[in-house]
This record gives sequence, structure tokens and C-alpha cells, in this order.
Amino acid sequence: MTLKRQVVEAAIAGRGRDTMAVPGDRFGRATVRVALRQLSAVEPLSQTLVEWLSAYDRLDPLDAEDPMETLHELPAVTARQM
Repeated sequence: MTLKRQVVEAAIAGRGRDTMAVPGDRFGRATVRVALRQLSAVEPLSQTLVEWLSAYDRLDPLDAEDPMETLHELPAVTARQM
């Protein structure tokens, strides 16, 4: 929870992603992605939040074997296709 709180506080304060060290392991990257997604759902998108999201909310080649990341690669299903 500490990492998540630090990411949220940094993004809200307008501090760029280079102002803190984010762990390079899978858990750390996932924690940052979740924090940013949750923040973007409740906060208006700021330039700083957009920068954080563009850096951390994308498929990471190191997470390619993670089945949850595979979901991001599937084509979107429209209402007509359902």
C-alpha cells in the first residue's frame, strides 16, 4: 500500500514519474498500474497523470506471460458483436 499511496500522492501533487523510484519487479509495476487506473477514474486527467499513465499503463514485455495482461491485447467487442 505504501507504493500505491506514493504514486497517487506524486501524481496529484504534479510530480513527474522521475521524482520517485518505482520497483522494477512485476508486483511493483502492477501496483503502479492499478494505482494510476484508480486515480484516473476519480481525478480529472492532468498532464502529470497522463505522463504517468503513458509510462506505466501499457503492456510490459516482462509481463507478457501474465494472463491478465493478455486481456489488454484482445480486440474490443462492440455491442453489435454481442
